[in-house]
Amino acid sequence: MTQKDAIDNTRISKNSFLLVGVVIVALVHIVVMLINNCAPFGNTCLNAGDNLAEILPFIEELKSKISEGESLAYSFGAHGGGNYYYIFVYTLANP
Repeated sequence: MTQKDAIDNTRISKNSFLLVGVVIVALVHIVVMLINNCAPFGNTCLNAGDNLAEILPFIEELKSKISEGESLAYSFGAHGGGNYYYIFVYTLANP
């Protein structure tokens, strides 16, 4: 076994732990959704915290903009108006 093969095997073993972690979290999430009868397995929704106050209005505004063909650059409706890109980053891309 060469040194390069040993390095490649080390990388694979380190990355396999990351992959196992992601798979475990995904499986737990799916099981919770199945138990609570949440979409896509049922008719309810896993929406907690202030998601109804922040994310739902943004998604409604996004749907309205897409269906009416409006620009996504600026919005007067979502979160009191403002640059739509920053609203997107704050609302959806922020963990």
